[in-house]
Amino acid sequence: MKTRLEQKKIKKYAKSLIEDLKSDIAMLEVSHFQADKKYKAIDSLRAYFSQTSISELSNTNLFILSHDIMYRPYFWNRSTLNELKNSGGLSYISNDSLLKKLVAYESFSQHLDEDFQFDKSNSEKGDGIVTLLFYLTLPILVNW
Repeated sequence: MKTRLEQKKIKKYAKSLIEDLKSDIAMLEVSHFQADKKYKAIDSLRAYFSQTSISELSNTNLFILSHDIMYRPYFWNRSTLNELKNSGGLSYISNDSLLKKLVAYESFSQHLDEDFQFDKSNSEKGDGIVTLLFYLTLPILVNW
């Protein structure tokens, strides 16, 4: 049987976890919108390159199509989960299914962090390529 103090802590942790998850869900909705927008921009850039000869490339079009391709990073709200882990509060959770879901959530969010780092690295490489293309097409604009 849990003491009143333990029940109070459990209630506090539950409310805090719910708030953290609501915050994460709201941010994921924004991130999903941004990722979808960037996917469309990258697809437009791909289409531009596949349909445009080198002599017809335009720095203006390249800039517009490649500007701000990377979406902003997301920082997971793991404060309550970390507090639960560090304080031994996980021992208050007797529901095995809930514990497994919390562990899976943490693992999933860490995996998404790794995915973001990979995407960021590829985006930086892409920025370098686009910069090179700007320099390669510079004579086109000068000769206008």
